[in-house]
Amino acid sequence: MRGAEFAYLSVCGTGQAGHRLPDEALHIGAAFHLAGFADVVACLWPLSDDFAVRAAEAFYRQAAARGRPGAEALHDALHELRSAARQHLAGLLHFGRAAESATPSRPP
Repeated sequence: MRGAEFAYLSVCGTGQAGHRLPDEALHIGAAFHLAGFADVVACLWPLSDDFAVRAAEAFYRQAAARGRPGAEALHDALHELRSAARQHLAGLLHFGRAAESATPSRPP
């Protein structure tokens, strides 16, 4: 997908492979990344609605502060929410560009 930059998928299981093919790494989050989205945040398991909303708000706040979404924004957002709900902290994951290559080079 041309120009696809970022997808935030907070629906349960978007970062989890199917049960029929457990060793396959392809899931909805990876499919978005393979389709051309440079950065994807996906969810491994069900999160409470309250935590999902707070995590999304914290993520977008961190992403705006950095000027781009990515792994560092997700890390800082989850760190911000650490005391709120420990069981949910590992439920969100990032696929995409590494921190040092997160700012794409633009043609002149």
